[in-house]
Amino acid sequence: GSFLRFVGHDGPVLAAAFSPDGRLLASGGSDATVRIWLADDGTELATLTGHAGPVRAVSFGADAGVVYSGGEDG
Repeated sequence: GSFLRFVGHDGPVLAAAFSPDGRLLASGGSDATVRIWLADDGTELATLTGHAGPVRAVSFGADAGVVYSGGEDG
């Protein structure tokens, strides 16, 4: 089988979650960013900033229009 490689975080990925419909993937990293990807081909759609430390949790809202994140910065 083949695997997709999602390239973008500057350091380890600490959290990941799929959207309810499976089309999107959110990842949280040690680089204090949340990144949103197309799950089927690894295209990065957005980089979300604002955390002051590693992002330890990510989750989509029910309609995938909202992404929640939790980090070491509280």
